[in-house]
Formats: sequence, C-alpha cells, structure tokens
Amino acid sequence: MPFPCTKPQPLISLAVAFLLSAVALTACWPSDPLAQAAIRRHGVDMMNATDLPLRWGHRWSDSIKTTDGFGQLVSYYGANPRSQPFVKVSQSLVYYRAVELSQVAYQVAVAEAIPAAYAHKWVRPPELDFAVRANEITIACLPGRIEGIYHRSCKVIARYNDVVMTLYANVFEDRWLTMAQFRRLLERVDARVNSMGVR
Repeated sequence: MPFPCTKPQPLISLAVAFLLSAVALTACWPSDPLAQAAIRRHGVDMMNATDLPLRWGHRWSDSIKTTDGFGQLVSYYGANPRSQPFVKVSQSLVYYRAVELSQVAYQVAVAEAIPAAYAHKWVRPPELDFAVRANEITIACLPGRIEGIYHRSCKVIARYNDVVMTLYANVFEDRWLTMAQFRRLLERVDARVNSMGVR
C-alpha cells in the first residue's frame, strides 16, 4: 500500500518561501549602486599576497555589510594559523553612501581600535612616517610580547573620501613581518585605495 501524502503543505510552503526570498534578494542586490561599486572594486583595492613577504598565505576573506556601507575583510597569515594565529595581517575596506557617513565611521573605527583610556600607550613609529594620500589617517602601534616574542601590534585607520580602511598587523623585529615590510605594505595599499578605490 502506498504511503499517504498527508500534510505536504508546510514543506512546500517553506521551499517556496525560501525560493522567493532568494529571488527577492537577487533582484534587489544589483539595483543597489553601493553594492555594485563595492563588487567592482573589491578585488582591485584589497591587499594581496604580492604585497607581503614570501611564504605569507592562508588567505581568508569575508564580506562586511553595515546600515550605511558595504565592504570586505581580507586576512593573511605568515605562519600556520593553527599554531601561530598571531602572525597575521588584516585589511578591511568599507564603502559608504556619502562622505559624511564615512567621516563618522572613521571616528568610530579609531575609537574602537584605540580606546581613549589607553591612547597614550599607542604611538606612531617614526618608521611609518610617509606622505599618505588619505583624507584622515591614524597610525599607532603598541609594544608587547606573544609567546615570549617581542612584537608591536600596529593599527592603521584611514579615510579616503567615502571609503574607510583598516589595516591591522603584528609586526616583529626579525621574522615574519618587519616594520620595513609593514611600511611597504602600508604604502602600497594607501596608493591603491587612493587611486582605484575612490571615485
């Protein structure tokens, strides 16, 4: 005797609802000019393996969506991320709908990255002084030790018109990522975001 088809409606309703949601999202996604611009510019503006020393890899990325912006986060590791997750550099770019929104977002990002109560401990190393192209930029590093290894945790928050960029890295004296190599990375992404990420 065949199994009776009882109550197929909930399953069918769920599948139809899911399909309609997917179609609705797909339909409205391309109509968002901000999303279109971000999609076109993501792959060009983000740092890549050629910006980093040899043997850096283990690339990881994710999208960023806020109320007023859209962007991407990319991270690279200079060692095995399972055993040494602190050998890392990450960059985020968020494109905002207006310069006024990016200005506010820049201030928020600085406050979150470098809390006011500890701001005096974060200093800008003279090695990172160069002619930046950003409208606004904060560069600061905090010394410390990880597994007995001296390093500086460096944070860069910059605004390029409607774009806010963060670049975070642990910088070491004689391995993985030195300050000279970090400066080279910073100069390259600063030029790239300025010339290609800002329209």
